[in-house]
Amino acid sequence: MIAQQKLLRVFTLIRLLKQRPGRTIAQLAQALDIDKRSVYRYLTLLEEVGYEHDLDEHQRYFLFEDETTGSPTFTEDEAELLRQALTSLPADSLLVGSIRQKVFLASTHLPLADGLIDLHQGRIVQRLAEALRDRKQVQLIRYQSTNSNSMT
Repeated sequence: MIAQQKLLRVFTLIRLLKQRPGRTIAQLAQALDIDKRSVYRYLTLLEEVGYEHDLDEHQRYFLFEDETTGSPTFTEDEAELLRQALTSLPADSLLVGSIRQKVFLASTHLPLADGLIDLHQGRIVQRLAEALRDRKQVQLIRYQSTNSNSMT
């Protein structure tokens, strides 16, 4: 399986788990077009990278969000300003790396599932449009059909 496809599934799973009501393992497997065991593996992976999931009384999974802490998130502009400020500090400092990671985790960039999918597809469409405009030939290498899940 292609690494990009796995990454896309992880982001899609995050997006699905953020929606309420939650979804059962069977529903998640169907939505991701994978078997149930793979869903459990992806859930374990999400836990390992810091996404805590929970289960409701109907055996539906969802991402755990502690509403009591109400941790603030940075807007994209605020996170960018902090990143720029951090570039003036020595890169080898352990604190700088730690702060950069926290800025990323506390920014609105974290739920990137929709944005990355749209950005990737948008870039492809943009490059194809430029090629058409410039009357250039396009060669699709390792094209993967999302409909048939085949690669040609």
